[in-house]
Amino acid sequence: MRRLLAAMLLLAVFPLVACRPVAQPPRPEAETVLASMLVSHLASGQYALAVGMFDRTMLRQLPASTLKAAWENATSPLGALQAHEPREKTPLGEHMVVLVDASFAQGSMTVRVVFDASKSVAGLWFDNIQTASRYQSPSYVDFTRFTEEPATVGEGEW
Repeated sequence: MRRLLAAMLLLAVFPLVACRPVAQPPRPEAETVLASMLVSHLASGQYALAVGMFDRTMLRQLPASTLKAAWENATSPLGALQAHEPREKTPLGEHMVVLVDASFAQGSMTVRVVFDASKSVAGLWFDNIQTASRYQSPSYVDFTRFTEEPATVGEGEW
């Protein structure tokens, strides 16, 4: 009888233990996902999809043709987009500002996306554009005319 009772108790408790929710990783917040999606649209040349995320004011001020020109002007010295990652999300009044770090073949930049309360894009900037170019000496420089010598300036502490 005890075995039967133990088996029935086990059968009653097992489904409760087996069906408990599994811990899920935290979901990214909507604005960071949308900002990343916007950068993806821009990088793939899908400007109509990008402006579809804009609020009314942005649509009037930055139509797809102007957005295309702005994106190409900002990214042409940088080459192809290789990766992008939302870095920071900051509230600003009724808006949310998301900074997206974008890495390109020959440089990087930060895409600043501002969202309104309805999660439409209310502002867009391409900031901190940096090319990864290396300095090249002019062709007229004759390196054989330079010498290096050790030198000491003053004595003791400065």
